[in-house]
Amino acid sequence: MDATHPPPREKALNLLKENLQNQNLIKHSLAVEAAMRALAEYFDEGEEEWGTCGLLHDIDYEKTKGDPETHSKVGAEMLGELGFDKINGVNSIFYCG
Repeated sequence: MDATHPPPREKALNLLKENLQNQNLIKHSLAVEAAMRALAEYFDEGEEEWGTCGLLHDIDYEKTKGDPETHSKVGAEMLGELGFDKINGVNSIFYCG
């Protein structure tokens, strides 16, 4: 996977569900995915890339909820270990541009 080829949505969704148990967090992530896709369309950017970033932006939340300074950093490490390539390097939504 690279910046021009984000992970397939099904794989990203499965990873999200493996790492989040709270259904409200999953719904939140799906809503952010939809918003990011709409923004990508508006700004003429890659909908898959932006949507994937929105979907996975809180993948580490349940592991880091007691330590907000590590939130997104842990997620970036998790995704890196799973073979996701960094997309244009903004750590606040870690693997997103």
